[in-house]
Amino acid sequence: MLRFIDIINAVIKYQLDEYLFRGRRTRILSTASGSIRSLFGMKPVDGSVGHRIRLALEELGPVFVKFGQILSTRPDIVPNSIITELRFLKESVAPFDSHIARAILEQELGRPIAEVFSEFNTDPVASGSVAQVHVGKLINGNEVAVKILRPGIEATIKQDIVLFRQAAAMAAVYRPAIKQLNISRIIDELAASIMQELDLAQEANSIARFKENLKDFDHVHVPCVYTELSTSTILVMERMSGTPIDQDQLLREQGVDINKLVVQGLELLMIQIFRDGFFHADQHSGNLWVKPDGSRVYLDFGIMGTLSAEDRKLLLRVLFYLYSKNSKKLLDTVIEVGWASVDADLPSLEKEIEALGTMFVNKRQQDFSLGKVINRFVSSLQKFGVEVPHQYTLLAKTFIAIEGLSKQIAPDLNIAEAAGPILLKHFVGQNK
Repeated sequence: MLRFIDIINAVIKYQLDEYLFRGRRTRILSTASGSIRSLFGMKPVDGSVGHRIRLALEELGPVFVKFGQILSTRPDIVPNSIITELRFLKESVAPFDSHIARAILEQELGRPIAEVFSEFNTDPVASGSVAQVHVGKLINGNEVAVKILRPGIEATIKQDIVLFRQAAAMAAVYRPAIKQLNISRIIDELAASIMQELDLAQEANSIARFKENLKDFDHVHVPCVYTELSTSTILVMERMSGTPIDQDQLLREQGVDINKLVVQGLELLMIQIFRDGFFHADQHSGNLWVKPDGSRVYLDFGIMGTLSAEDRKLLLRVLFYLYSKNSKKLLDTVIEVGWASVDADLPSLEKEIEALGTMFVNKRQQDFSLGKVINRFVSSLQKFGVEVPHQYTLLAKTFIAIEGLSKQIAPDLNIAEAAGPILLKHFVGQNK
């Protein structure tokens, strides 16, 4: 009940009632919200609707933040003005008590901290919605980072997801336009994404797999995991160093070739997707660092995407049919793989695909974005009632994040032109 009050309070505080309750049927709710603001002396929050939605989601916590992040990849159902704000969403979470962190660590280790660590900093260096990270030094002198899951976080998140479904259903009653979001499917995607982050033993396995996959690239650094000290609740790994990849001016001062850095990033992404079928799906500047020699450090493996061999073949077919503007073949493929339900609006989808194919071919190379093409294709399928497996929505989000970061730090680099040699080097002719 208290959590539901938090949601109502956020709606009123950020004046979202003006957006949700602006119809005649809900005028009384808007009036009531205004009265509550006046009664409790709530100061109006300035800014656009998108800005206020972002602030409200950040205040409500991880489930709501991640929901907003998913919506930020859905331009088919969310106005651009709101999407622009949602892309700035961040999880601002206060750390939990250091005494609790120590207690969890000792319980999971089964012995006092002093028997394992010669140094352990009780003040976390990072604090997220799911876990926080401390640094320390093992008895053998190795510096480590220790990720500790928030106590009770799984129960909290499950409760929030249930509550979120109820709040979304209620909002749809008062704001019918919300129904077109297909809220249930988005919440399912949200639940799958956030629950993946709650098992640190699984993250340890992901780190080991990712490290093995990219072991032949000497410009890639992935932390080693101390598996004998790690559990599903704590993750002890090698402490890494570097500069966040979006600090391009500082990197240039260190002598890093930014264009080379971006091209290497594109190559690594294609390797992860098309060769390995296992990709880091949370590649933002907080999780991508760069060393002074230009080598890249990957961090935080809580969200990983997996593509089977069949998934990868299907992705290549989709891209080929989009490029060749063969909307009929592409539609046949969607039906063939069983994505289209009996309720899918296939004629409308075919028209949308035709428009997307034109976008694919006619855009100038400098403006071309494969991420936007994939994202719009996935969004179009969902818009017209086609079920899209979670791995493809995750892939679209990853492409958009990488391309956005690349254009931010190397705006003059022709990404489409740079991708050509990479495809020739690694993928052309491999199936002959």
